Amino acid sequence: MAKQVKKKLKNQQSDPKQKLFWQILIIALVVVVLITIALTAFLTSETTFRTNLTFSGTGKAKGLSSMLDAKLVCDQKVKDKYNKVLQSSTLNHLSSRYDDEYGGYKLFYNVSVYRDENRKSGTKDIMYRCYIYNDGDVSETGIIRLTPPPAKASRKTDGNPFGFK
Repeated sequence: MAKQVKKKLKNQQSDPKQKLFWQILIIALVVVVLITIALTAFLTSETTFRTNLTFSGTGKAKGLSSMLDAKLVCDQKVKDKYNKVLQSSTLNHLSSRYDDEYGGYKLFYNVSVYRDENRKSGTKDIMYRCYIYNDGDVSETGIIRLTPPPAKASRKTDGNPFGFK
């Protein structure tokens, strides 16, 4: 009889610990589920990835909030322009900037395109510009034409290249 009483006491003591364990486990699972739902809602919202932005020409412009937004729009412009002949395009981070006087972003790309659609004729490199206002209106895009260097300047030939006789 004493052994049975000791077992009951032992079971009663372990029961509160077991209940506390299950309560903590359930609370932890509920917290994990709530955090997962909150993160999913945040990461799929329009303000995070701006997947539903419409810009001038396709609807009401919503505006840009960062250089990344401008880059996404201009990346699409480059893809649309060179469609099948595009090999690669890279944003020139040294030249691209926000311009206060212009009131928007000026982005510059180094673009490599195939010479024709069969992609076997080699490539050529092009500088491409994309100017976009804060409201999302792309005002100007196009190829930047590189001007040839000026004719070689004449210099006196008496002496060596360093100017010494």
